[in-house]
Amino acid sequence: LRNYLLFERLVPVTTNGWFNIYMGNSPGANGTYPGDEVASALWSWPENLPRKSRYIEIDAGDRLKSEALRFWRENPTRGLQLLGTKLLLLVTPPHMMGVTLTSTAARVAALAWTVMWAAVWLLALYGFWRGPVRFRDAPWPYIMFAMAALSCLVTYVIARYRFPMEWALVYFASNGYIALLTPRRREATPSRTVGVAPGP
Repeated sequence: LRNYLLFERLVPVTTNGWFNIYMGNSPGANGTYPGDEVASALWSWPENLPRKSRYIEIDAGDRLKSEALRFWRENPTRGLQLLGTKLLLLVTPPHMMGVTLTSTAARVAALAWTVMWAAVWLLALYGFWRGPVRFRDAPWPYIMFAMAALSCLVTYVIARYRFPMEWALVYFASNGYIALLTPRRREATPSRTVGVAPGP
């Protein structure tokens, strides 16, 4: 309602949506946040476009929308490569995104972090496959996981956009952990046979 009253146009969520989509789907895109310098330049782009001051995001967003769609029309192979890069970044440990390790201690910590991250993903995948809690039982974690992944694939992968995936991964990893322990518990619990007491 606020956006409609201000911009005289229905804007469902945010006025800078096409800014983020363009940054993830353009000739200079690399799958993650391109940097503040690139982002700041987009806020005033395109230049010499007639507009009222309050319409700056709307006008520029319309142009960026056209540019992002044109990028996919003219560079479908590059667009698919970017999707593959984003998928890899989605499973990358958060601390490894855009970080250069300079010390031995940092490398050891990164290795430990990566091993734990891999374990969480393996448990989460097992939870998807054999977990006791299925989609029909609790659909919202699955839906939130899919929405978070989709938003990253449409735009770019950055920690704050990927954040809902972290807690969803923990949920699915817990589901996988329970699935792993359940057979062992059944084997460790002796079965009891209920019989009928003999008559007099």
